[in-house]
Amino acid sequence: MFGAAIDENGDLLQWGALYSTDQFEPTVTLKGKNLVSLVLSRDRIVALGKNGTVYSLPVPRADQESGPKPQESTWLPFRSVWSPISYRTIHPKALSWGERVCKISGGLEHVLLLTSSGRLFSAASASEDFPSQGPYDQAHEIGALRGFRISQIAAGDFHSLALDKDGRIFSFGSNAEGQLGLDLDTRAVTVDNPSLLPIQKLYNDTRFTPAVTGIAAGGANSFFTVDATPKVLPGEVGTTPATSKAVTADTFSCGLGIWGGLGNGRWTHVQRVPTKMKALSGLFEYDETKNQVIPIRLASISVGASHACAVMDNVTYVGAHERSSPNDTNWGADVLWWGNNEFYQLGTRRRNNISNPTYIPPLDTDAEREKGRREEHRFQITPRKMVSLNGRNVGVEQRVECGRNVSAVYSVV
Repeated sequence: MFGAAIDENGDLLQWGALYSTDQFEPTVTLKGKNLVSLVLSRDRIVALGKNGTVYSLPVPRADQESGPKPQESTWLPFRSVWSPISYRTIHPKALSWGERVCKISGGLEHVLLLTSSGRLFSAASASEDFPSQGPYDQAHEIGALRGFRISQIAAGDFHSLALDKDGRIFSFGSNAEGQLGLDLDTRAVTVDNPSLLPIQKLYNDTRFTPAVTGIAAGGANSFFTVDATPKVLPGEVGTTPATSKAVTADTFSCGLGIWGGLGNGRWTHVQRVPTKMKALSGLFEYDETKNQVIPIRLASISVGASHACAVMDNVTYVGAHERSSPNDTNWGADVLWWGNNEFYQLGTRRRNNISNPTYIPPLDTDAEREKGRREEHRFQITPRKMVSLNGRNVGVEQRVECGRNVSAVYSVV
């Protein structure tokens, strides 16, 4: 087991038994690359630099020290030095002028690279299963998606999702648990070409027109967020501009549900047809600033190996302070959790699996009780706000991440 993160300087931090058995604190490894995001494969870390460079390095410290080290340029002209650790770079071929990699997502053995022009590349990202099957860390464009402007990508352990600018979802890879949202063929559980997911079929018996707004994946599960707009027939009686334009935000899931990972209240082994998550669909709230009722969408979904969490895009308020009214209260974004809880990764303080998205108590409940506060609250995260940090005014927000049998809450500068 291992973990990795990026600090505010854009350097890579690593920890865990697979990295080192005698180094227990997070340690800076890859420095000076101005990293902005990373994904973990079975035995390597793939990280994206702000300039679009993609780095791939082995997880174990011993391999970083003994492996081949590339030469790096310095601030002195015509002079280079050897890197202190071993790493490789992944270079998509034939990029146009100004085109660069802007997003990455990965599973146990593969990584997806999305460019600023909407082109999608993939590469093998784990060395464990590639001793004789060919090189890894070499990017290849997914030709079947050439011509589609991809805007979002997501990857599970062995499957991938791509969403284009027009709201079309393409899925490919393993469909053993129905995670592609396609009909399951027991003779060939792998789909090696991106296939269009027929989201419109989910609304055939309704008066709504769907538009996919987001995708997420992890383990053997996939999730889709949809804005459903009601259809207004010509000459229909009883409609007003306010009701005809009302949008309902829905969330669907498919894949493995034996541990409750579908979030639909069921313990389904294989779910090939996307199923609606009622706890995260059709939600509304009143926005006092806009003076109207608005749908509650999902800000993000983080999917681990067998559990997940959703951060709601509800109205937040962080303006309360010591001198404000006693009734003035801060509230953040709601977070709901579901799925496998064998290792207490859902934060419920119990070990039972959960098939319906649920709220959890604050992580500092014990501290609240020590201060004599008896009010029951639920866990929320702080939206982005300006704070003073080491004499600087910076924007800070909290985020959550689901990993392999573990969850994390952290602050982003």
